[in-house]
Amino acid sequence: EAGKVRLRPIMLTTLAIALGTAIMVPDPVFGGLAIALIFGAISSALLVIFIVPLLYRHIMADS
Repeated sequence: EAGKVRLRPIMLTTLAIALGTAIMVPDPVFGGLAIALIFGAISSALLVIFIVPLLYRHIMADS
C-alpha cells in the first residue's frame, strides 16, 4: 500500500536528479560525478521500489 503512495514522488525525484545532472555529463571535470549521481539515483529508486518491499514482506512473514 505504501508503495502505491510513494511511487510517484520517488520516480519524480529520480527523474529530476537524472535530468539535472545530465547537463554535467559532457564536462571533462564533472562528467564522472554526473554519471555516478545518475546511476546512483536510478539504482536506489529501483532498490526502494522493488527490493525493500520484498524484504519487508519476507521479514514480516517470518514473524
